[in-house]
Amino acid sequence: MRQICREKMMGSSEKYRSLQLVFDEIKGRIAAQDAQITALDGKATAGFGSATLLAAVGSLQQLTSRSGNGRSEPFVVPLSVVGFTLYLVIVFATFMAYRPRDYNRAVEPKKLRDEYLSEDEDVMRKNLVDAMVIAYEKNVGLIKDKANWTNAIVCLLLIQAVVVVTIYARQYGLL
Repeated sequence: MRQICREKMMGSSEKYRSLQLVFDEIKGRIAAQDAQITALDGKATAGFGSATLLAAVGSLQQLTSRSGNGRSEPFVVPLSVVGFTLYLVIVFATFMAYRPRDYNRAVEPKKLRDEYLSEDEDVMRKNLVDAMVIAYEKNVGLIKDKANWTNAIVCLLLIQAVVVVTIYARQYGLL
């Protein structure tokens, strides 16, 4: 009880001297998380587009690799199957990177207005900071999952590119 009285006498400004600094820092970190989500979406899009292009090039190569009797060279079909399978895995990984997630936000605007509008500003800001920290920590795992799927897309894309290049190199006697 004595602590509560002392806090009231001190005033919330004394109690939360660095509140604005903490609030601004957390706000900046959450903005960085949003930017990271956007960047990962862009990378997934680029990976999916590149994989689609490589799959098309691989298919075109299979058509042009037919010998005089209308059959493909023996190495082309297995490598094309591997390339197309990689494409399907990349499509799945892209879906997993893009799938809707419920990213945590600190406080919904309506709740902020309805519940905090009449509160002391420092008390409200402290409660908001607490909610922002919780949201930030929950989003870390979601973003890491998205990043892992995006990294998988990039790795699979590299393997797919090697397969397509191998098909062409074998066709032209470079391997």
